[in-house]
Amino acid sequence: MFLYFVIVLLACVAQCSSFYFATWDELHRIRSVDEFHDSVTRIMHEFACEDCREHFVALVESHPFPVEKVRTVEEARIWFWLTHNLINIRLEKEWAPLAVLDKYSSSCSSAGA
Repeated sequence: MFLYFVIVLLACVAQCSSFYFATWDELHRIRSVDEFHDSVTRIMHEFACEDCREHFVALVESHPFPVEKVRTVEEARIWFWLTHNLINIRLEKEWAPLAVLDKYSSSCSSAGA
């Protein structure tokens, strides 16, 4: 039974980490407010790791910057940056400075602003 648990845990970690990196990259490259809202909704309902999905839903529901208040692409990028850092705190990871968004700036347009 223990071996089964370890295998399931490792599979979840592998699945979460690959989906995790692809998801954060996608979210930091949001090009419209509609795309932002679609992405948040998709993660809340379809994120592969159930534990991660449940934590994300709880975070969105208690977020200091309510998702419905996001009106521009720049606000969406800031929302995801803050969300990423709030998750980093929970996972005991390093806080990423706002300047990290600069590496994604060239692929973002001002659509929806």
